[in-house]
Amino acid sequence: MKSVNSLMAPLYVNNDLCCILEKRIRLSLEWGLRKETNFNSSIKCFPTYVRALPTGKENCECLAVDLGGTNLRCILVQLTPGQKPQLVERKSPVPDVIQKGSGEQLFKFVAEEMQAFVQDKGLSNKNLPLGFTFSFPCKQSGLASAQLDHWTKGFRCSAVEGVDVGDLLNKAFKAKGLSNITVVAVLNDTTGTLMSCAYTDPSTRIGLILGTGTNACYVEKMANIGTVQGEPKGGSMVINTEWGAFGENGELKFLKTSWDEQLDAKTENPGQQVLEKMVSGMYLGELTRIILVDLKTKGLLLVDQKEIPTELGRHGSFTTQHMCNVESDPLGEFELCKRVWSKLGVNKATDEDCFILRSVCEAVSRRCCLLLAAGIAALLKKMDDKDVTVAVDGSLFRYHPHFKNKIEHRVQQLMGSGYRFRILMSEDGSGRGAAIVAAALQGAHTKGL
Repeated sequence: MKSVNSLMAPLYVNNDLCCILEKRIRLSLEWGLRKETNFNSSIKCFPTYVRALPTGKENCECLAVDLGGTNLRCILVQLTPGQKPQLVERKSPVPDVIQKGSGEQLFKFVAEEMQAFVQDKGLSNKNLPLGFTFSFPCKQSGLASAQLDHWTKGFRCSAVEGVDVGDLLNKAFKAKGLSNITVVAVLNDTTGTLMSCAYTDPSTRIGLILGTGTNACYVEKMANIGTVQGEPKGGSMVINTEWGAFGENGELKFLKTSWDEQLDAKTENPGQQVLEKMVSGMYLGELTRIILVDLKTKGLLLVDQKEIPTELGRHGSFTTQHMCNVESDPLGEFELCKRVWSKLGVNKATDEDCFILRSVCEAVSRRCCLLLAAGIAALLKKMDDKDVTVAVDGSLFRYHPHFKNKIEHRVQQLMGSGYRFRILMSEDGSGRGAAIVAAALQGAHTKGL
């Protein structure tokens, strides 16, 4: 086991490295906010044009479309003062042929799903505003206007990059006879997460996504945003950082391992979304598998087996859910761990094999938490607000047994006793939050940032 610990040493991030990382992220944020340095920053800090928070007094029906991963959701949200938002939704998987096809096919698919939804719910004759959660990097020129910067998370639809996705969706709706639905806001799932929690907690200032991918948004003073034209300089605006791309200028090279390089080389976008590949659900399981294969190759794991098990050697066979299961075992017990080994074709894993598997999973997830904590601390220091709620959504954060405690502990270490912050799990930020933004535009029940 000593040899295993020595081999995994590159995954350990101490306090000094964490502080260096936090400062580098903060510098990249500064560059992203300035017009003259934005081009050179790996954190683009896209303005969202969201300049007001909900008050909880909104009273209306709104629609939302959530597109940002393997599923599409069409959602109806009823907002009533003093009550919890009521959601009804239609969820559909986005076929791989659609994810890799044309932009026209993608938005036709979205419009067809919405058409079926409104017909089923008897909404065809109602004029309804719609918030569009489009969880890919976008440059916004207005609240309802967003040009796709580049695809992530496996999507590769043609003729969409550089085009206004709000306009594409409106045109697709009209082509399907849905002229009663109007896209009034295009937002990222981080913004939706922030708005969803701000509906009940007015101290919410950061939205964080940790699921298939990762991203964060935060509230920035208008005076510090040099990339926005034609907006009043007073007050604040929500900034979509797109921090998953951090590291594309080499800022994370001092923390990357040979395993990270191996994983990156087999992705569809080598050299891009560097931070995302070190912390998000789409990649952590595969990173763990690569390490396990390396340990087996070096004779430190599954020593009773001559060859690497076929399933373990298959790309994508070890999922992030497997990692969560392994770390859910009580210390000293390996029931869930042995089930995971069995799914990998190892039916007689020894306790030592289980201990090593858990150690690898813990090392990968610990590094992930430290990287995220450095990012959150950078945002907190950038705002210099002494009392902040961090809204979080995403399957990885929601289902990993230890992420919340690990991140909270390290952020508090980085911030010191002078700052108070808390993490609040968002209830469907990418759906409810989009509708809340749409609702906020319909009346005066908002408060400026």
